[in-house]
Amino acid sequence: MTKILAPCLVFMVLLAGCASENTTRLAPLPPHSAGSTTFGHDSTLTAHTGPNSSVASFPNPGAFKLVEKLTQNGQTVEYWQARGQSGIYGGTLRVSTFGGGPKTFNYWAATDVESSGLGLLMFERLIDTDAWTGAPYPRLARAITISHDKREYTITLRKGLTWSDGRPITADDVVFTFGTIVAKGYGNSSLRDTLSVYGKFPSIEKVDALTVRFRTSVPFVPFLSGLANVPL
Repeated sequence: MTKILAPCLVFMVLLAGCASENTTRLAPLPPHSAGSTTFGHDSTLTAHTGPNSSVASFPNPGAFKLVEKLTQNGQTVEYWQARGQSGIYGGTLRVSTFGGGPKTFNYWAATDVESSGLGLLMFERLIDTDAWTGAPYPRLARAITISHDKREYTITLRKGLTWSDGRPITADDVVFTFGTIVAKGYGNSSLRDTLSVYGKFPSIEKVDALTVRFRTSVPFVPFLSGLANVPL
């Protein structure tokens, strides 16, 4: 049964510090191993926007911040604190750009823009692309590490993530999504094609309860962008 992510996955919208308008510099995070590259809440990313850029006229909101909260039963939950102005919890989201409506609420079977667009609102992804830096940043993930040979991607999930029925989101869900639904071409096979490198789908393995490792056959720069297109 398809599950909708629980409200605990929604970003906490709090006021974040702003960097300069044209350049973003985030605090460095030591790599997990020599020669590796790590993206996380402290990762170092730099981007420049020109005068014709769509984001050039807006102040860069800076980095997302990972915060921890304790639930009533003492469980640790990690949230990404959103950037920008504080919002008010609740309300109604009205979307006016989805044409005649979706043909399905199953994202992986969607072949039309309306269904795919709504699917990305209902389900969450491991990572996304930062509009100011153009670099990947974690969403369900808390950190992404790329190996020295640029073929291995180790992704760690945040603590305390749950589905709408309260069950925890774990590495098994990631392996099932990518290793079964996507890799075996259930539904929209274009998701598999965009992640394949020279016709070979990357391997995926569970490292521990909250960590998975993807491996491509050769270095493939768009790989993280492909991951950003697939929700759990």
